[in-house]
Amino acid sequence: MKKTLFTFLFICSACFAQAQSPAKDEQQAAAMLKTFYISYMSAFSATDDTNFEKTLSSLRKRYCTLKCQHQYKKLAAATDADPIINGQDSDAKWAATLAVKKLPLKPDAYVVSYYYDEEQENGKIHKTRVGIKLKLKKVNSSYQIAEIL
Repeated sequence: MKKTLFTFLFICSACFAQAQSPAKDEQQAAAMLKTFYISYMSAFSATDDTNFEKTLSSLRKRYCTLKCQHQYKKLAAATDADPIINGQDSDAKWAATLAVKKLPLKPDAYVVSYYYDEEQENGKIHKTRVGIKLKLKKVNSSYQIAEIL
């Protein structure tokens, strides 16, 4: 009887542990993306940093896989923009609008979005949303950006 109860409890705890894992993984992935984007946008918009490209490169090396770093170079050359932020400039205050969401139908895919103010011809300010789709890969115990989708 005790052996059966122990086996039942063991199986239940194993099932419960597996059920929590995807949610924790999503939280870990989202936290990594927020940390990376806040750091990247702040470094990108720093006007007093003469070595900002070195700082950005260092951040990409830390948070992106080697494959993604190569993809970044190709996309940047082809578009004359930074594919990480999907633009040519950044402002640290945009990080306050940063949102990270898991894409429901693609495994390990997320969209990072932020808003910036764009002045229209009539002088009014319009909030424009920028979204960047990314695929992540778990390397050891942490996530890295594997691909810009």
